Amino acid sequence: MYFGSEFRFMLAKSWYSEEYIILASFVFASVQSICLASIGLYRRNLEHDDYELLSRTAVSFSLSIFIIVCIYYLFPQFIIARSVLAHALSFAFLGMTATRHIFKILTKQKSLKKKILLIGCGNNANKIIQSNTGYIHEGFEIAGCFATKDEPAIVDSRPIIHLPEKNISDFIKTHNIEEIVIALDDRKQTIPLNALLNCKMNGIETLTLLSFYEREKAFIDLDKLYTRWIHFSDGFTKSGIRTLVKR
Repeated sequence: MYFGSEFRFMLAKSWYSEEYIILASFVFASVQSICLASIGLYRRNLEHDDYELLSRTAVSFSLSIFIIVCIYYLFPQFIIARSVLAHALSFAFLGMTATRHIFKILTKQKSLKKKILLIGCGNNANKIIQSNTGYIHEGFEIAGCFATKDEPAIVDSRPIIHLPEKNISDFIKTHNIEEIVIALDDRKQTIPLNALLNCKMNGIETLTLLSFYEREKAFIDLDKLYTRWIHFSDGFTKSGIRTLVKR
């Protein structure tokens, strides 16, 4: 909005004060952000097929124009010239597409990804590996899959780690692992509890498969759902404010 005003009044004196442009910019930016969020462009788990940046942005900007016009009609004190608004939309469209393209390139850098160690090398571990390749923003990198005694190895695209339980902590320190995910196919399989406890005491977070999917992919894997997880999940917390906000 600020650039749009400067461009419109490049050769003439502006009709608006600096304070008015700041207020108009606040309204403009708020509406744009809400519209972008409403069509899912702030989701982390966008797949390549449903990203469609240009079409989503066009829909968002069309919606924002309608809302801004309604605001100007209902609250005339916020009104801005059509020429300024048109220039502001042009700058916003070009700027947003450019920054999102740059952001997409930067998120491919390994240094920005969280390093994860999977406990297990079966179907569940393989599913996590494959799920990370289909998204625009790959938020984590799998450093390896720790092989347990009772589970056959299925994964083939990540190193399978055959180490004594007591050496897991050393491996995590050497490879700068930030998180551990329990990805065993059978919950009855043996888990290196002592090693995981040592890691947790050293600040390494440990997640169940369901909690990991809920956070990273924003869904719950119903095939892996079990009663105990539902008992201890925090999705059933009830309060007056929470109920009001949800409504």
